[in-house]
Amino acid sequence: PAVNEVLTKLHLPVPAICLPWFLCLFIGHLPLECTIRLLDWFFFEGRTVLFKVALAIFQIKSKILQHCEESHEVIECLRDLSDFDTQELLRIASTQFQFLNHDFIEEHSNNCMVAVMRRKKEERESFARKQREVASRFDLVAEQSEGVRLKVTTTATSTTTAASSTEHSQATGSGAPSESA
Repeated sequence: PAVNEVLTKLHLPVPAICLPWFLCLFIGHLPLECTIRLLDWFFFEGRTVLFKVALAIFQIKSKILQHCEESHEVIECLRDLSDFDTQELLRIASTQFQFLNHDFIEEHSNNCMVAVMRRKKEERESFARKQREVASRFDLVAEQSEGVRLKVTTTATSTTTAASSTEHSQATGSGAPSESA
């Protein structure tokens, strides 16, 4: 709970932290001996091991994490896992988090998936609403621009017409050369 409070306060989602660990089964993140034992356990028990080990890491690092005031401090703290004692990590993961089983993970994964899907739907609806607002503003600006264009065109046409009339009167008026000359 204390680690979750810190992560929430710093706007660091747990999945963003754990995803790199899970994708490579902790290979390259934990000491080699620990990784080999973890892989053995993973192939025996399945993906629940990943969650148990991640929770054990959070528990072992909890005292340090509670003092972090910036998100980069948390990331740095959780990036360096090379100093873990294999026995301690696996002991904590297997004893304190034994309640995590396949059914528990599935249930919470499904609940999480529903929440993610709901949030995505809300984001899409919000985005569509913003697009409609922008489009309506654009239509209003386009209408105003069209009105300005009409005024400019009307003014330009009037000016052109007036200039043509002046040129025509000058051409047919006294200043024009006569045919008799």
